[in-house]
Amino acid sequence: MKRNRPAVVAVIVLLLFGSAHSLLSQPSQLQANLRPLLWGADLTVSFPVADVEHAPIATLGAGGAWRSVGYYRIPDGSLLTADNAPELLDDYSELQREAMALWRIGVIQPIASTDEGQLEAFLRYDGQLSHGLDDREELLAVAAEQDHPDAEGVFLNQLLTGASYYAIRIDSVTTARSGADAELTVSWAPRGLANEVRGDTDATRLTVSARTFQRLYTAEPRDEMNVFTLYGAAHAIADYAFGERIPLEMRRTFGGRWPRSGLGGTVRGYESGRYDSSFKVAGNAELRAVLPAVLRPDLLPGAVAYFDAGYYSGLPNAPDGPEQSGLLASTGLGLSVSLFDLATFVFYSHVALTEQTIDGTRWTPFAIGFGYHF
Repeated sequence: MKRNRPAVVAVIVLLLFGSAHSLLSQPSQLQANLRPLLWGADLTVSFPVADVEHAPIATLGAGGAWRSVGYYRIPDGSLLTADNAPELLDDYSELQREAMALWRIGVIQPIASTDEGQLEAFLRYDGQLSHGLDDREELLAVAAEQDHPDAEGVFLNQLLTGASYYAIRIDSVTTARSGADAELTVSWAPRGLANEVRGDTDATRLTVSARTFQRLYTAEPRDEMNVFTLYGAAHAIADYAFGERIPLEMRRTFGGRWPRSGLGGTVRGYESGRYDSSFKVAGNAELRAVLPAVLRPDLLPGAVAYFDAGYYSGLPNAPDGPEQSGLLASTGLGLSVSLFDLATFVFYSHVALTEQTIDGTRWTPFAIGFGYHF
């Protein structure tokens, strides 16, 4: 992979130079997007590199977070459940605290736009550094036995490229969404991109995702406070990683420009990071209601009912047999509140349908999400 290093470095340097030049020459066109994380934040700024139609858009971003992650395997590589190793639950189900830093730089090229939406291509470099804050000897011993060199943390550098189509509209009064979008992303993380500094990564992954929103009913508001709308939402995502060394960070997440929790987490009610597989696919369907405002027009409560399903295949280091693949499903209800166009909080109650959680239960009475699930 060393022969690829000069070309990779050249691309990153060009992106840095072009972005810095545009930022200095056209500061008035700067746009910023702040994304909350649990617990942390991620800021991305973007700006066109020229004042012409379909000009490339440069992006810069950085963030940091304190998070808790779990490692849900037992020493022979099998998935940890309440049945197969109840004596190990206290040792292995406890979450490990981790500090994480993120940074990125890239360029977006609009290809075509209409009144309905926009098609664009993108190229981006992403970096991530994570470091465990706990001395969890039990977890690390299991991970070492299964040959997971990034279990203590990872320095992950990757190039992302792909295309996306965005045609979603958000009602300025009710915040209800309508329309659709889709994205195809290829992520390349070779050893030659400094991926042996911490951990060991040499992998590529493909991610495809799509969302659609359909307005079902909107009441005629009698005043600015009395709004009500009902709409349906659906989301699907598939992710396949391959290569000599696929890190845990790739296996327990879905990729794309904005990575999300893997099958555990995307199928709500199951532990985030569980089912760390090389192939995974998930689908989510929701019925959302936006309810009349409380105290102010921009303080909107809401409700959501959902059904999630997913499939995984390919568990590295796990014994051969039926455990190498499986189906998941869950359902639940939630209450939401949108605060002053800044953020939406959703309070869920989940029911796991196909498997138990690792503590042997199926019902999670309370969970919180920053923003809608998709």
